[in-house]
Amino acid sequence: MRVRDSVAVTTGASSGIGRTTALAFARTGRAVVPAARREEALGNVSSLLGAVAQPYTPAYGMPKHAVRAQSAGLRQKLPLDRGVCTVPPGTIDTPLFGHAADHTGRKAVATPTVHSPERVAQTTVGLARRPRRGAVAGPMGPSTAPRSRFMPGTGERMTAHHTDRTHLSRTESAPAGHGNLHVPVPGEGAVHGGWGGRRRTAIRRLTTAVLPARAVAGVAHRARIR
Repeated sequence: MRVRDSVAVTTGASSGIGRTTALAFARTGRAVVPAARREEALGNVSSLLGAVAQPYTPAYGMPKHAVRAQSAGLRQKLPLDRGVCTVPPGTIDTPLFGHAADHTGRKAVATPTVHSPERVAQTTVGLARRPRRGAVAGPMGPSTAPRSRFMPGTGERMTAHHTDRTHLSRTESAPAGHGNLHVPVPGEGAVHGGWGGRRRTAIRRLTTAVLPARAVAGVAHRARIR
């Protein structure tokens, strides 16, 4: 069996050689099942759709809601010194959108804002190092989830409108199909989906760093003129 066709099960994955081995397999895009006896922190990857539902994808959102419920239940059961953390990513640059079943007649595209898979990995590793209830991978979650909670009617209407305009192409059609629902997509798997997640993440970070600096420079310039 070729390595790329296998699932790597690594023991002792919480530290040392086991952890290094698990990370090495994960960096190559392999499927990894890490196992360990130490339970300082347990990380569950959910989705922003586990907190905010959207049209067209209820079957995807249902298990994401279940992951959040599992995390909440485990937090109440386990000792307080063992963290159970949940990572709800937003839109991630993966092949998901090209592999999903689609019967809308419109091509599915990645909804802005798109983030890189590496950002999700960094967020997950950060929670393992400093456990807390959860952390959103990307800037959209902190504003979207509260809107759905405190203004549910308005939030649902805004989400439906946003999904229709940005998640389904308004110019490209697509034939109806089951995607990878019943049969795997031919060819080798991939980590990135070609939606520019790395580039867009880099641009957002650069913009976040530059804009405050320009604002400070502008204030300083006005002060000198006065």
